[in-house]
Amino acid sequence: MSDIRYPVRIVFEETGFVADFPDLGGLTDGKTFDETLLNAGRLLETLISYKIKRDEGIAHPTALKKGEYEISVPPLMAAKLLLYWEMRSKRMKKSALARRLSCHLPYVEKLLDVKHESNLSQINRAFAVMGKRILISVEDLPPEQQLTQPFYGG
Repeated sequence: MSDIRYPVRIVFEETGFVADFPDLGGLTDGKTFDETLLNAGRLLETLISYKIKRDEGIAHPTALKKGEYEISVPPLMAAKLLLYWEMRSKRMKKSALARRLSCHLPYVEKLLDVKHESNLSQINRAFAVMGKRILISVEDLPPEQQLTQPFYGG
């Protein structure tokens, strides 16, 4: 499965830190850098969730620029985002996917809801009716990232 990492700008201001996603919009803050990074991870989930629910386009991450950090999209959310991108690339509505899956629309809405704990095999089945499949891999983290990353860390 693809590792999706969004660049985030974090700057120090008088009252703490402010973070924004150049590709998605949205602002968050925190008193410390780590708190701001954690809040940025929560904001990323909120932005993706909001855009999927409103059937809006979601930009693919751009290359990391100097001074930017990156936030990884958690694996289950990444699978849902990839499914959403695939549907949009095929101009497929949720109702059309529901018909292909022989299910009701609320089932597809839950598959795309990043806050719903869907079963990965259900998402894979949705990909299968579009001629795709999920591949998963595991890789070693560099030593500086081991055991020190926040939940949404990149």
